[in-house]
Amino acid sequence: MNTSITIRTASEVLDTILSCKGSHVSVHYQTFDKPRKESKASGVIELKRIVKGAFRAGLEFKNLKEIKEAIAAGERGEIQPRKWGVYTKYPFLLEHKGEEYIALYPASGGFIQRPKTTYFVNGQETDRASYNAHLTDSEQAKKEQQAAGELAIHPLDLKVSNLLDIVCEE
Repeated sequence: MNTSITIRTASEVLDTILSCKGSHVSVHYQTFDKPRKESKASGVIELKRIVKGAFRAGLEFKNLKEIKEAIAAGERGEIQPRKWGVYTKYPFLLEHKGEEYIALYPASGGFIQRPKTTYFVNGQETDRASYNAHLTDSEQAKKEQQAAGELAIHPLDLKVSNLLDIVCEE
């Protein structure tokens, strides 16, 4: 059975996630990046990514197998308290500066599904390299590290207002 919801509120997010307890959820969301100064000057005003992938919610980061193993192997330090945001519905929803966020984690299990990303510059679909060329140097480096899988596993705190859809397959 598939359960799908088009997102409107944090309460709807939580209700959907809780109805999918114990399973991965397919999350469809959008994010917006700031163009570099030179791109703005040439007319680039909107950089948008639309992402769809499998994620987990309702987990405690410190209890993830990958995190425990990395700490035991000395590859990372102990988990520190959050530097921003306050949980409103632990461990699912956070609030920061009036915005609500959902804490998501990469899918796991017998497979690792990399989220699929579609890139848009001023509403026109483009490829990752063209999109990244409009980002600041520091954002370009960060995106390339993410694409190469070089960054350590970390939660994705996603603005509820950027969620497009959540689907639970049971």
